[in-house]
Amino acid sequence: MIQRVFTRHSVLMVTVFSAALLAGCGSSKQPPTEKMATAESYINTARETEARDLVELRRAEDKLSQAKAAVAEEEYEVAERLAEQALIDARLAEAKAESNAARQATEDLRDSIDTLRREVNR
Repeated sequence: MIQRVFTRHSVLMVTVFSAALLAGCGSSKQPPTEKMATAESYINTARETEARDLVELRRAEDKLSQAKAAVAEEEYEVAERLAEQALIDARLAEAKAESNAARQATEDLRDSIDTLRREVNR
């Protein structure tokens, strides 16, 4: 009798634990629309700058496309991760474009300084 109660209790605990586990793994999560919109906004901004030619921007665009596909498949956690990665790649593309522009401005300034020095030494 005690073993029978123990067995029923064990079955009940396994059932409750399994249900809780399945509920946690289920797709009760909502689509990451805000993160995807933010990533898309950064991508659009980057397209309007010198970042449009960088591989990081293409990678961000690809990840955003994959995130949209994951939402269509109701894989919201995957979509959220991809949207975050797309945002990071878009930000990286913008940062690299800004860095390249600053580097070019520095080179132009050095050239101007060299030209002025030559003019002064004449």
